[in-house]
Amino acid sequence: MASQQMPSRRATLRTMTALATGLAVGSGSVAGSIDTQTDSDTDGPADTERYVAVVDRIVDGEHVVLLLEEDGQLVDQLVVPRSEFDSVSESDILAVIIADDELIEYRILPERPCDIDTVAVATDSQDDLNDDRETPPASSPQTRGDRPDCL
Repeated sequence: MASQQMPSRRATLRTMTALATGLAVGSGSVAGSIDTQTDSDTDGPADTERYVAVVDRIVDGEHVVLLLEEDGQLVDQLVVPRSEFDSVSESDILAVIIADDELIEYRILPERPCDIDTVAVATDSQDDLNDDRETPPASSPQTRGDRPDCL
């Protein structure tokens, strides 16, 4: 009968440590995925941000590039499919709500607001606002001197 050589004590400890670590990490991953599923199933509000947005350009009639502003400063841009809007043209000023880099809600505004938090962003009031618009913003762009004094 051939004699078998026993693994060294060090090799045995390494193997046991690797197995124990694998089990601990694996069970933590399963528990983490269960917690994630539970959290994502709740109907709590997502992290949303409100911005004043200006329609910078419409690309090939398919994509609308919005420049997002906060306190009068350009902070980001967002590209949205044209189909997300009922009617929009270049230089329109919008109040938008964005979550996870996606447009949630918008409202076309007749002029740049001083405080975005005071603007109601609701689609049911959009028709009333479009009726009140005398001229499209594209034909009468505002300059810094034409802005209302917000300070």
